[in-house]
Amino acid sequence: MIEIRNITKRYNGKRALDNVSFVAEDGRVTGLIGPNGSGKSTLIHCALGLTNLTSGKVLFDGVPYKNLRSPIETVGSVLDMKIEDYSKSAISYLNRIAETYGIEKSRVLEVIDLAGIAYIKNMKIRAMSTGMRKRLSVAIALLANPHNLILDEPFHGLDSEGVNWIRDLCKYYAKQGGSVLVSSNTISEIANVADDIVIIAHGNILLQDNVRNFAENYSRYSAIRVITPEPKKLLYIMQSQHRECAVTRVDNKNDDVQEGVAFVIRNADITDLSRSFANQQLITYQINMESPSLEAAYISLTKNHTQYVSIPTSEYENMPSNVENQPIYQQAQYTQQYQPQYEQPYQQQYEQAQYNPQSYSAQPYSQQPQYNTQGEVR
Repeated sequence: MIEIRNITKRYNGKRALDNVSFVAEDGRVTGLIGPNGSGKSTLIHCALGLTNLTSGKVLFDGVPYKNLRSPIETVGSVLDMKIEDYSKSAISYLNRIAETYGIEKSRVLEVIDLAGIAYIKNMKIRAMSTGMRKRLSVAIALLANPHNLILDEPFHGLDSEGVNWIRDLCKYYAKQGGSVLVSSNTISEIANVADDIVIIAHGNILLQDNVRNFAENYSRYSAIRVITPEPKKLLYIMQSQHRECAVTRVDNKNDDVQEGVAFVIRNADITDLSRSFANQQLITYQINMESPSLEAAYISLTKNHTQYVSIPTSEYENMPSNVENQPIYQQAQYTQQYQPQYEQPYQQQYEQAQYNPQSYSAQPYSQQPQYNTQGEVR
């Protein structure tokens, strides 16, 4: 079991970790998830004694790392894949480590098979691909058969087969009674492996829960799929009445209805949305709920904690091709004049409406400054 107890870490007076606490239980896989720069790697380095804590403590089976009699037998870790001697083969490198720590050579053959590198065991490490070296790093971590396993972003650099292998390994290790802590900045990478999740941002714990509860409790609203022949009108309604929602244009070639333009809308209540559409006489070919996803819940929870803040834009048409299919409210750096041409009576109600990216609301065109595509006032 890995216990993180009230740990704080400061760098130059700034807190990288702020009173963080959680437990990675035996027999379970715990996913440590957060945006880039959230403190995941700092936490792991502190846990393994590679970085000094400002306060708090980390226990492995009830003992701090520095007090472990034989750390290699208590916790195995995969961090940045640093190898001391790239001139050696995989099996000779593992044999040297086994000899140093008094580990039976038969165990070397076991971890070679477990890591799936038997076919390259005689290959020089310098000739190995990133995926091969990642597997070798895992074999090293497992060599002393530790009770606890820590993997820092283990999916990076792996192909689909390698990702599935890491997932199977984590599940197998937990099933044997071990504690597994896996970090990632992408929830989809560990959604199929973690039993419990800890979401961290800016050095603070945002949430601790099991995966099922998180998906059910924090996807407050399912995604709503809408197909309409009036995409500009839909966007205007969303921008003027539902600014908190995320709107993404999607492909509808696999839908039953292939005419019109398809959108996925998140953070919206379908009853309120349907009422708004009806009040504005928006024509919809389809409007229905999609099942809540783990990724949608994660994005909803961390949307205000990412390092990069985007500028909302008004319309998906006439945008550069490299941003056209991104979420409508996340297509940064481009502002467009928004002058929908609607049929009566809608046009009478919103005469020459224009979307103002500064105020994030629709106002009469005559009252708006003119912007070029760089967002500069003309």
